[in-house]
Amino acid sequence: MAQNLTNFDAMLKEFYPKDVILDLVKQKSPFYFEFQKSKRISADGRRVIQPIHSARNTGVSALGEGGLLPTAGNQAYVDLTIPYRYVYGRVDISGPVMKQTRTSQGAFDDVMDQEIEGAIKDGARDLSRQLQGFGQGNLCSLSGTGASATQALIDGQGVTDNDDIPGRFLAAGQIVAGITPSTRAWEFVRTVSSVNAAQTSVVFTATVTPAEAGTIIVRQGSASGTALADTGYAREIMGILGLVDDGTYVSTYFGLTRSSTAGLNSQRLDLGAGNLSLDILHRAFHAVDQLGDGKIHQLLAHQVTAREYYGLLQVMKRYVDAAALSPDGGLKRRSDNQGYDIEFNQVPLREDRDVPLGILYGLDMDSFRRYSITEGEWADDDGRILLRNSTTDSYEGRLRVLFGNCACLAPNRNFVISSIKLNTGIDTINVF
Repeated sequence: MAQNLTNFDAMLKEFYPKDVILDLVKQKSPFYFEFQKSKRISADGRRVIQPIHSARNTGVSALGEGGLLPTAGNQAYVDLTIPYRYVYGRVDISGPVMKQTRTSQGAFDDVMDQEIEGAIKDGARDLSRQLQGFGQGNLCSLSGTGASATQALIDGQGVTDNDDIPGRFLAAGQIVAGITPSTRAWEFVRTVSSVNAAQTSVVFTATVTPAEAGTIIVRQGSASGTALADTGYAREIMGILGLVDDGTYVSTYFGLTRSSTAGLNSQRLDLGAGNLSLDILHRAFHAVDQLGDGKIHQLLAHQVTAREYYGLLQVMKRYVDAAALSPDGGLKRRSDNQGYDIEFNQVPLREDRDVPLGILYGLDMDSFRRYSITEGEWADDDGRILLRNSTTDSYEGRLRVLFGNCACLAPNRNFVISSIKLNTGIDTINVF
């Protein structure tokens, strides 16, 4: 019997339930999957109002005999106002392709499988990038103001000293928008034609004239968009760069001013392009213990940055078990194939390709929360995954990658070491 759309729509629901989607997400977004282990709160309504601890009881004092008892104090709380973010993926399959592959079960399956699974993986990859940002959506910035289709790039992921490979999240065919940094106004929409090998410049398909130096480049869903609302600017999930921060990237944290609210500032050790050291790491661990009773569960860094830590261990490397029989550099790969088991103070160092270069985090995972309306599902509220397009002979599927947001309830229990000098060299690899 020839394959038809109705039969295959039912097959998609069987082939891609939520557990399969989440498994594909894990493959492309390892730290996001780790982050999923943090406490999940099912959410709905317009937004989340999350109380957090902001002050201790001051009614404690040593007294002399007959001294007045301390004035009663209390624990203090303030509310975070956490908005929802919506991350979508979309596939479109033309009528001719459907017809030409319909008589062959294998061909039809192959076309559909590539498109459907590809959308899940691509959605997961972008979600991983978002989780390493600060909610604003910065891919990079344009350094100049001259009118040209070719523009030099700076500030990868919105990090001011991340100029080594700022274009690593750009790729040919990608639709992006330019945002004026001083006014946050929408400037233009362009399609990327190419990115140079060093990932320091981009060629658009048409000339752009940046309104000012530092024009921010963000993703835009459609080339037909003409307004800020058509872009991802300030509409991405709040990522680690904003959650574990001291106001450098997010000064107003879910409605609260970081500088005037106790507990909202993470410990930042900025090395100013200096070398990472074991002493710096010890200082960071001590700081979170003093600031908020933080207990670091894992370290997180880009692979290039992680190599700076590995270099510190070369002089003390020892082989104490059967692994010494295999001289492979002394690193044991994790069972989930997502990095290596190597530790500092018995805390594992996790690698993630989307972390900004020169940054290393210490994360108290108990302080993080995920607020989820839905994550990892196809839009099939009317019973069908594939929908007929009203204007063209094609069918589309809509993937809800994530409806929700992320928050850290105690940023002071986490640390960030920034501006680490990268002595091991930079890998100019495009990760789009």
